[in-house]
Amino acid sequence: MNKDASRGLFLVLGFFQAGMFGFIVFAAVMANAFPPTSTYIMPSLGIMAFCMSYLYPQIKQKR
Repeated sequence: MNKDASRGLFLVLGFFQAGMFGFIVFAAVMANAFPPTSTYIMPSLGIMAFCMSYLYPQIKQKR
């Protein structure tokens, strides 16, 4: 994989996790319920994926 493909993969995973979080929160709001506590892991994984995408050139340079 070239560096752009790996960086793009992290971006896709970040958007996927953010989208899943948004969908579950939307479904919980529409059901007039509180989202399950396990839902809050999703945005943290999304943020971590965005950070990895941003830092990927520096991580690759260290190898």
